[in-house]
Amino acid sequence: MTLDWSMDFGDGPRAVEVPHVWHGSMPMSWEGPALYSCEVDVPPGGGWLVFHGVSYLAVVRINDEEVLRHEGIWDAFSLDLRAWAGSKINLSVEVVKNGGPSYPVKDVASGFLPYVYHTFGGIFREVEWSASEPILDAEAPPSRMRVEEDRVFVDGQPFFGRGVLTWGWYPETTSPHPDEDTFIKEIDTIQRMGFNLIKFCLWLPPHGYLEEMNRRGMMAWIELPIWLPSSDAAALERMKQESLRIVRQYRRHSNILAWTAGCELSEGIPPEWRRDLVAEIQALTRHPLVKDNSGGAEMYGGHPAEFGTFEDFHPYCDPMFYPQVMDSLSAGPRERKPIFFGEFNDHDLVRPLHQWVEETPYWASDDPALNAQGVRWQYDFPAIVEQCRSGSLGDWLVSRWEELIATSISQSTWMREEAFDLARMVPGCAGWVVTGHRHTPISSTGMVDDTGEPIFPPEVTKRWTSDTRLILFPRRTPPWIDGGNRVGWEPTRVRFAGECLFQVAVHSVHGEEGSLAWEIGGFRGVCDAKSAPSMQPTEVGRFVVHLTPGVHDLELRWGRVVQRQAIHVVERGGSAIPDFLIPPAESLARPFFRESCLVLDHPIWRQCGWEHAWPLWRLVASDTAMSSAWLDSAFPGWEPILTRLDTRTYERAPLAVRHQGKIITTLRPQGGLGDQPIGVSRNPGGHALIRTLRALLAGP
Repeated sequence: MTLDWSMDFGDGPRAVEVPHVWHGSMPMSWEGPALYSCEVDVPPGGGWLVFHGVSYLAVVRINDEEVLRHEGIWDAFSLDLRAWAGSKINLSVEVVKNGGPSYPVKDVASGFLPYVYHTFGGIFREVEWSASEPILDAEAPPSRMRVEEDRVFVDGQPFFGRGVLTWGWYPETTSPHPDEDTFIKEIDTIQRMGFNLIKFCLWLPPHGYLEEMNRRGMMAWIELPIWLPSSDAAALERMKQESLRIVRQYRRHSNILAWTAGCELSEGIPPEWRRDLVAEIQALTRHPLVKDNSGGAEMYGGHPAEFGTFEDFHPYCDPMFYPQVMDSLSAGPRERKPIFFGEFNDHDLVRPLHQWVEETPYWASDDPALNAQGVRWQYDFPAIVEQCRSGSLGDWLVSRWEELIATSISQSTWMREEAFDLARMVPGCAGWVVTGHRHTPISSTGMVDDTGEPIFPPEVTKRWTSDTRLILFPRRTPPWIDGGNRVGWEPTRVRFAGECLFQVAVHSVHGEEGSLAWEIGGFRGVCDAKSAPSMQPTEVGRFVVHLTPGVHDLELRWGRVVQRQAIHVVERGGSAIPDFLIPPAESLARPFFRESCLVLDHPIWRQCGWEHAWPLWRLVASDTAMSSAWLDSAFPGWEPILTRLDTRTYERAPLAVRHQGKIITTLRPQGGLGDQPIGVSRNPGGHALIRTLRALLAGP
């Protein structure tokens, strides 16, 4: 049955096509009500209309008489028309969206979309005719999942999740309802990258999306749309009931790997509420992987009691901190459960903001009717685009764009590969979910860009997602400092010249046997055959070679797996920080790698091999930058050498500058952050940095 819909904002009806949201027709802050209406010729036998999604309140009337009222964004509901069999009726649906005074974001199961862009209102999913009574609450099929302590099996086979996170951001429609062509293209792209899991973070996709994934052998993670909720008892009860309706309607999908009842819930939710909801989800689904709080109180605060059958952490940090953070999240003496990193490993890429000056995306506009801030904490783009239009930022981006985008992608590729491999080394890790699938108005961390096109070549992403990885792991070298040992490791990819030990582990999803073959610096060898059990990171070889200063290509082979990586070998210099290096008296707290792009302001970095040499930068990276205003005051006439470009705010903060024969820098030749070697004498990156800056000062 085809229905011809009209919609009225209060200024007269206009024809619309359902699915429909009212973005662009009314200011974003307008909550409604909007009135959708149509005429329905009900067949003699009667029937049902199924509304697959209305945001948020739907008041349904037939011939001006209210017959149904539904609150909730994500669950479907049906309208029984048998009482009007054989007649023509006037059907109207009055819609009020969430986010306004009637239904504040925190009082309903709004998900994360209001924090990505804004709330949306309308009949945003299909309205379907059914001649027979629709069964919306289908029973759960027998579970395909099995859990043995910290291992997960799907259809009897070991499973290691390699997923992408999506918040349901579709700028083409502003509503989380991709049509069939869109989600098929989306799944195609994700699958070509090698991912086997999609986490629907705080939103629900159309059922066809999950069915298409199932046909392709891909798994789904459903996270119910509760984030930063109100602590009001009535609001919590409303959210709980909507959550249970969602579970009843989505439990029929056999490819749901895991359920989480909310995300980073922190202080807002009483433990009893979470406990009861987990128990009800388990009863409704009979699923072995159910968790109350993605992210968890151990990382995000709140009441320490947690409930569920797996661990779910969201570590976000710079690469030099990841080893210790990951180690802190290992099970230790706790009950062995599967560990998932349900969100992690983001990096914001640069965006072509200079291209937005003439044609600004509506979600970066300074027009509040198109782009009201709402509840977003990140709302930088209107001001940044204006800087590009009226200031020097646009010209600077144009002049440096090719360099910036190449550096940004290279930096992101390295950072992510490092963290993915570290996750495999965590005992009991059953998988991870990378943040995220697509760039959004608050972040540029996507595997695909603002247009939906892939950023990384498949050969790169398939390294991250492969069933088997060869992983260098560090030699333990705890230094003796001030009367006792400190934590210490030898860097795996940056070494002092001389005898170098390499240790290699295998992580295999299905388990393998083989012999490690290696080649570096003109040396080669084969280690004794080893067995690598399924899902257990296992050392499969170690070897020592004498390496001279320079960059050496290390090739590792294990069966069909071949991996290559650059090893930086540094000649030892002095063990003290030279007088020409001055730490700043004032600094700004800034992560070195996250949400940033490194800008090389002096050719000496390229001449000395630092361009894209991320393992070197890791050993001297700081967690601070400098203010240009402070530098102007303390060192007038300073010259930039190295700059941090913030890829969310587009702030440019110096990391190293030259002034009258001195280098003022937040870089750390002495290391000491995270897994950096402690002290210049132990830090090969520090020796390389001092040598490079000495050459800079000696040059023209």
